[in-house]
Amino acid sequence: MKARLVPLFFKGKDADFDTQLDNLKTLLEGEAQILDPVPLGGPLPPAEAVLFPQLLGEAYRRLEDFKAIDVPILVATSEFGMLNMWDWEIVSYLRTEGLNVVAPYRLDHTKRACKGLGVKRELKQTKFLVFQDNPGEGMQGEIFKRFYW
Repeated sequence: MKARLVPLFFKGKDADFDTQLDNLKTLLEGEAQILDPVPLGGPLPPAEAVLFPQLLGEAYRRLEDFKAIDVPILVATSEFGMLNMWDWEIVSYLRTEGLNVVAPYRLDHTKRACKGLGVKRELKQTKFLVFQDNPGEGMQGEIFKRFYW
């Protein structure tokens, strides 16, 4: 199951944003479904994470909008599908403010993060069925049964 990623953009959205987004769609086509872009602060569709293909200095002034995001924030700002080196300051600032920011420094890490987000969604929709003749059988089975039942 592919992770659903919502690209977010700042007011200064430009052609570089669109170019990077198209690039990420190609690089992550096997791992992520990249949805239509939404402005930072706008309502988010159901997704496993938001994606920032471009970070701007405006991020420092939009902290409250970042804090309103209730899913992980994935930053992939380089043409190689990972974090651009000059974006580490913004990422560090957001993390210092307690935000869940994923900023991979290799493409395979970005792909792995997307796969993990997809699995997380799949597991939320999965039921596990366990068959045990005697639950808690073992060294201290009576303790397990006391809490389990």
